[in-house]
Amino acid sequence: MKLIIARAGAMLLAAVSVLLMLGPASHAGPVQANNNTLTAAQSQSLQRQVDQYARLTNGHQVSRNEVQFSGGTVTIPVPGVAPAARGTLHGCRVGYFCIYHDTHYTGAMVSLYYCASSKDLELGWYGQGSWMNNQIGSNARATFYASDHRTILGYSLPPVHSSPSINWAPIYYISPC
Repeated sequence: MKLIIARAGAMLLAAVSVLLMLGPASHAGPVQANNNTLTAAQSQSLQRQVDQYARLTNGHQVSRNEVQFSGGTVTIPVPGVAPAARGTLHGCRVGYFCIYHDTHYTGAMVSLYYCASSKDLELGWYGQGSWMNNQIGSNARATFYASDHRTILGYSLPPVHSSPSINWAPIYYISPC
């Protein structure tokens, strides 16, 4: 699977702006946010983000803050709710390569698992983010590509390694393995 981190239209920029306004949140997978814990505005904002990622990934909503697609999932932080960590590193489950919208493993998290998927995703992430390689196998590493699909910009370190800060601007595609 290759993940496209390409520039996108105004709708995506609005969704990214909402993510930035919500501030950082930790990750440990999906959480079921109680409607009583969110204001109406927070609930609507969260649902807009879920809907946006569902469209971008051709996926479907599986929980209050999670979208599942062919080859992975997107988990969106719920304002004011800290998910419980259960056997994960920065919310990234064993066997996955995870990317985060923001630095230090915060913001929306995309968990990539399947290498053979032909689905390309267009997320339009800019600025600084982070990644976690929690795949299995000493040679399992992600490849970061430029917009032409061929130029390799770099590789992740093998498992279990991570980077608390990476510049998403030049990266258009990611192949998790």
